[in-house]
Amino acid sequence: MKFDQFAQIRRRIGLRPLIIGAALTVANCYGAVAQENKVAAITNGPAHAQIIAVDDIVRVSFGGLPIKLPAVSQKAGTNGAITLHFKQRFDVVGRTIQDIERDIRNRYVPVYFANLNPLIRLLKSDDIFYFEGIARPCSIAGTVSEVVTPIGGFTDFSNGLNETQIQLIRADGHEQILRYNQVRKDPKLDPEILPGDRIYIIHKTKKQ
Repeated sequence: MKFDQFAQIRRRIGLRPLIIGAALTVANCYGAVAQENKVAAITNGPAHAQIIAVDDIVRVSFGGLPIKLPAVSQKAGTNGAITLHFKQRFDVVGRTIQDIERDIRNRYVPVYFANLNPLIRLLKSDDIFYFEGIARPCSIAGTVSEVVTPIGGFTDFSNGLNETQIQLIRADGHEQILRYNQVRKDPKLDPEILPGDRIYIIHKTKKQ
């Protein structure tokens, strides 16, 4: 075999690992990008990408606080804004839920709170839940405790308050038994109200 032919073969063989390595690198990059996009899709799903329009009913719940802060439900007006606690006005029309949640957090932290996890849900005018078998609009309450507290005017818990339990049945049939005293004091234990929820009070008599 002539020297130049041998050298040519060596060059071809030598290039092959480089080509394979480059191909694997590109494949890994595409895989990493695909995984990143998958994570982003989970974190910033379709709900967060929704664009708010005039007349949308916007419900804002406030999580991550040491105290209970009632949810606010407002229809986005023709001025494109809603007003939340402490008279804070937010432009919402034409913007995504994710953007507005970020703005709310930045506005309240750290001026009013050390931490805040706002949650926005767009409601339809016919979105309802059931409290003791009676249909209620989802716009009146953000969490279970807001439905059953005396402030809501639905139920009198003057007797046996600490013994009261709440049965929450989701639209898909999933059931939870909650203690009123716990959901009232701990926001992390206070589930969000969703369309189709059914809520019942389980009264227990205090032991003498």
